[in-house]
Amino acid sequence: MDPNELFQISHRLALALSPYVSRDAIMKRTPEARLARQLMDTDGVVIPVLGGKAEAWFAGLQTGWGWNSRYWEQRALATMKARHYARARDFAQQAVGIERHSLPMTTCALVNLVSVEHDEQLSRGECEDLFEEAIELLHDALRMGSNWGFHNMHPYHVLLSHSVRVALKLTGEIPQALRTKLEFHADEAEQFFGRDPEIRKALERLKQRGITWQR
Repeated sequence: MDPNELFQISHRLALALSPYVSRDAIMKRTPEARLARQLMDTDGVVIPVLGGKAEAWFAGLQTGWGWNSRYWEQRALATMKARHYARARDFAQQAVGIERHSLPMTTCALVNLVSVEHDEQLSRGECEDLFEEAIELLHDALRMGSNWGFHNMHPYHVLLSHSVRVALKLTGEIPQALRTKLEFHADEAEQFFGRDPEIRKALERLKQRGITWQR
């Protein structure tokens, strides 16, 4: 298919799937729910091909999918990749508002961090506020996941790698609030994902900066 054909067919399919996907269907991982997830994944087979048309693709699905936090997450990520940072933050906040779960919270934190790093429209004070909000979201997402026995590598990677890089770019150091959260979560990151190369590199960089934890 060329991009126009892919847009039309995938868009019609996503709309046709919406009546068959509910929170219960998502929990049961029905074929309809899994297919919809693949269609909306910004790293999947559809959205990367759509390029600049991805925002219009998501916008046309809002009526059928606006109840779904993952829809808003993926729309936020697609909009962020298009460098429309303010709109991406709005969409990410919408996802968290619908479902205060570790996944949308992590997405919201990532969008905030990328905004701090790249959105030239933000003032210094706005960057500091967004950064603080991001590390609190990550802290809460990781605690929530730990309490549920749900360990996902993504929030650990965003905290240990992205937030540290952005902090150093923003302030030239790792602020105490971030340092405390890194020390709090590094042990679990090492325990569950210490064999992953990216996590291992991030943990090693923390040790080089004098951040320690029990392990």
